[in-house]
Amino acid sequence: MNARKLPSLMAALFLQFAPLLRTVEPAMTGVLQPVFVLLRWFSAASAVAGGAHALSGATGLVTSAAVRGTNGVSMSYRVQITSDVHGTAKSYSAMGLPPGVVVSSSTGGIISGSPSSPGTFSAQVTGWEFSNRTGDSYTATVTFTVVDGPPVISVQPLPQTVNEGGVATFSVTATGSALTYRWLRDGLELAGATSSTLTLNPVKLGDAGLYQVRVQNSGGSIFSSQARLTVNPVVAAPVFVTLPDGKTVHRGESVALVAVATVEGGTPAYAWTRDGAPVSGGDGGTLVLNDIAATQAGAYRAIATANGLSTTSAPAAVVVMGDIRLDPPALSESGLFLRANAIPGRRYLLERAADPAAATWTTVTDLVSTGATVDLLESNTANPAAFYRVRVEP
Repeated sequence: MNARKLPSLMAALFLQFAPLLRTVEPAMTGVLQPVFVLLRWFSAASAVAGGAHALSGATGLVTSAAVRGTNGVSMSYRVQITSDVHGTAKSYSAMGLPPGVVVSSSTGGIISGSPSSPGTFSAQVTGWEFSNRTGDSYTATVTFTVVDGPPVISVQPLPQTVNEGGVATFSVTATGSALTYRWLRDGLELAGATSSTLTLNPVKLGDAGLYQVRVQNSGGSIFSSQARLTVNPVVAAPVFVTLPDGKTVHRGESVALVAVATVEGGTPAYAWTRDGAPVSGGDGGTLVLNDIAATQAGAYRAIATANGLSTTSAPAAVVVMGDIRLDPPALSESGLFLRANAIPGRRYLLERAADPAAATWTTVTDLVSTGATVDLLESNTANPAAFYRVRVEP
């Protein structure tokens, strides 16, 4: 092989190793031919050496290097990497894509899916010379920004009507990620009301109003519909503060049964019963039984009514004994004794007057009975003849 043929041989060998750069001119004449061929060979060899695992002469990514998607919402992005030598890449691979997103090499570099997490992701996307992800390649950085979608309310809070002191609960159901809640009443935010459920316990009259909630995340915010809370004031029944007392009396006495009840915002009306049957009288909570008879004995109850509600007292037993009777008087060294039938615990007074029709009587003895009889003494026997009577007090 002579020296003049060496440049052509070297050019031919180079073309076998670098088929992508067939730029050597087929016919080279003159003394400059060997130099020209050597320079082109050197240049091509340098390109091959520097482009190992990279598309020779690649121009890089021609589609957007920044992609935006919404968390939970389907997205699709077609990536394209080109080369001056190979043209458009035939297949693609990627690393660092958002969760839920994949690349399909068989569909021309479509990156698609539904992101499952918000954030910023720097994905390394590689375009390959051949369709099976082989040959020369070029890797570009594509930044995926995944934001939260705005919340969507699926269940709205419902209006409620409760009594004062009861419990009211409002709730909302919303979809979206990283949701925050803020409840409002009549347009004003409620302190500490930051969950999907708002509970008021106990409900006050001032809690009445229109309630709604603002649901928010990084994708936006939405207000629920308004739900009205109606609070009924407490309708209280009367409460007895004084109950009627039971009494044991002699026939013919006057008996007063007293009951006192209170109620917020009003004055109760009263009625009375004896053994369950209505009894007339008793206005103002006091029932007076004048000249009581044995047939009026029984269990008495007071009924207080206000605000449409009634309260019945505990029973007060009224027992009617016989008339007061005096035994024949007896004289002794101490004076004149008068014995009367009695009711234990009652107070008996022996009184004296010169005339049975007198307006004023003088008390001789004042005793509280401890048994069924009571002995009353008139110690001043020097007085002229007089009339005596026994009076009983409660």
